[in-house]
Amino acid sequence: MWSLRGTALALILLVGYAAGNIFSVITVDQGHYKIEYVTDGNLQSALGSIPNPSAVRELDLSANALTAVSARDFLAFHQLNQLNLSSNLLQGVVDLSQLGMVRSIDLNNNDIEEVKLGRSVEKLSAANNHIKRMHCDGSPTKLILANNKIGSLTSLVPPCVNEVQHLDLSVNEIDTVDFGNLEEASDSLRHLDLSFNFIFDVRNSREVIFSELDKLDLSTNKISFVGVPFNVAQRAKSVNLSHNRIVMIDSKLKLASHTTSFDLSGNVLQCASLTAFYKKYPHLGSTPRQCNPDDSPMSERRDCCEPLSAPFADRLIELKRQEHSLLSNPRDPKGRTTCQMDNESRSKKVQTLRRRYQVPVSEAILREQVKKKLQGEKEQYEMRLKTNQEATVKVREVLFEATRTQNITTDNTAEVTSTLADVIRGYENQLAAEERRKHAAVKDWNLYQLQIEEAEGERDRLNKLIAVQDSQIAEANATYVELQSKQERLTKVLASRNAAAVK
Repeated sequence: MWSLRGTALALILLVGYAAGNIFSVITVDQGHYKIEYVTDGNLQSALGSIPNPSAVRELDLSANALTAVSARDFLAFHQLNQLNLSSNLLQGVVDLSQLGMVRSIDLNNNDIEEVKLGRSVEKLSAANNHIKRMHCDGSPTKLILANNKIGSLTSLVPPCVNEVQHLDLSVNEIDTVDFGNLEEASDSLRHLDLSFNFIFDVRNSREVIFSELDKLDLSTNKISFVGVPFNVAQRAKSVNLSHNRIVMIDSKLKLASHTTSFDLSGNVLQCASLTAFYKKYPHLGSTPRQCNPDDSPMSERRDCCEPLSAPFADRLIELKRQEHSLLSNPRDPKGRTTCQMDNESRSKKVQTLRRRYQVPVSEAILREQVKKKLQGEKEQYEMRLKTNQEATVKVREVLFEATRTQNITTDNTAEVTSTLADVIRGYENQLAAEERRKHAAVKDWNLYQLQIEEAEGERDRLNKLIAVQDSQIAEANATYVELQSKQERLTKVLASRNAAAVK
């Protein structure tokens, strides 16, 4: 009987929830409330059902089906200190900057892209989202932003990190780190986690030193050189640089005597560099041995090195060989090992983070979340389809204009691909005709050039003949002048003889 009543009650609750009317307010203790079965449609009713909201200090709205919230929803909760919105479906920008009293906010396991926080927030936990940027009116002391889409420390707009003590940016998309961007936190930062990113370039443009740092985690990145910028962590108790691509450590690296851990496992360093490092800091390790081919994979190697004469060049050659191996034979197991291990380790880290921040979700809410996700995907596909259809119309107009200019006869109802094929053939025919005209023009030009060369040769030959003739004419003219001169002299002689004879 009671079983039937329970089943009936569950059905009533389920029907009511499906209609958007049923929610459950649970008083955990004085000032602490949890609300279940909340959707966008009944959020205001659910919040309005709490007696004396100004006395609420902790509000738990986790594991519901909310897609959007704002500070306006919680303005009646004047004494609210802790707000839990984890494991919902929150999307886009979540603006809680107008919440003047909230100190702790939990936004884990949503689909958020940007967060805006008020001045009072001391702790934000927003792991497993799609956050790319964060704005703050104040400076929280603890920021958990693991497994997001942050690409740079500058994505945390000041003063977000000015007084931060614990900053977790593991499993993001950071490739370059400048510790100078954390200068304001140099006297407060205790824990900095940048593991499982894609960091290959580490800088310290302002020569910052984290005076209170306990732990720096840069494991599982792409770092190849531990240089002077790492002096930022010279007072840290623990530094984790495991599973990178490190080949050398700068002799100018500084570490304090209380640094008890400096993890370099999963790297294969130059023996001379690693030996010098352990000689300088013997409490961090012993003299390394030389690695050999029978050792475990590079990602698992510890306390071994290679006698690299030109470390960076040798490692670059090795990476180029791996790249060539992957390109020439993508299924080569040796060439794929490193990439596979990197992907697997990152995937395992993501799963670990999801389990760490996971909260139980009821069956009804889970169905609602799946439903809303499917609706969201449907809307995205519909928008994409609409965009594609509009683009298709534009393409069709362009294609028909092209067919008109090319005098191509086509059916207005023909498929775009068919019309495109006709246009392509038309352009190919034009191109072929143009190529033929070009070849003919080139041939004519070559013939013209040949004729010009022949004419120039004939001109040179004639010029030579003319020069010979001119020389002969000049000689004939000189002879003629000489003969005329002789004639004149003879005429004078004859005249004088004739005159003498007459006398």
